[in-house]
Amino acid sequence: MEEQILWRGGVSPNADFLQSVFDRLGDSIFCFDQAGRVLYANVVARRSLGCSCEELLDCRVSDFAPDFTDEVWASHWQEAKAREIFSFETLYCFRRGREFAAEVTVNYFAYDGKEFLCAIVRDISVRKQMEASMKLAESIYMSSNEAVMVTDEHNR
Repeated sequence: MEEQILWRGGVSPNADFLQSVFDRLGDSIFCFDQAGRVLYANVVARRSLGCSCEELLDCRVSDFAPDFTDEVWASHWQEAKAREIFSFETLYCFRRGREFAAEVTVNYFAYDGKEFLCAIVRDISVRKQMEASMKLAESIYMSSNEAVMVTDEHNR
């Protein structure tokens, strides 16, 4: 039995509606073919990488995720096909050269006889910076020979 989408609200979930939804998400969404070519990228993806729609559609995943060589992509594709959905962390590069840490959730699917990977990419650079600051503070605390007192803004 085929799953159906429950829908309320008087608006039919057509392609234009779904495009509008995807473009308003806070995360980047990409769709790739088996060769790693970008088939779709939402507005956030285009902004985060500093590319126009036309430029991004000429890209492969290795153009903005340098760890994904052809060999790595082929292995990644097979893993995605076997697992269907999973998450990992990697580095993405802005067109201007700045890298950012990203959490990527990958979903393999087949549609109309063709295979695709959908990737939802979240910029986690702020979280990574906070984790690094916390590790540094912990290291300073643990190596200190002095007493440490923690107070709030009212010295309590």
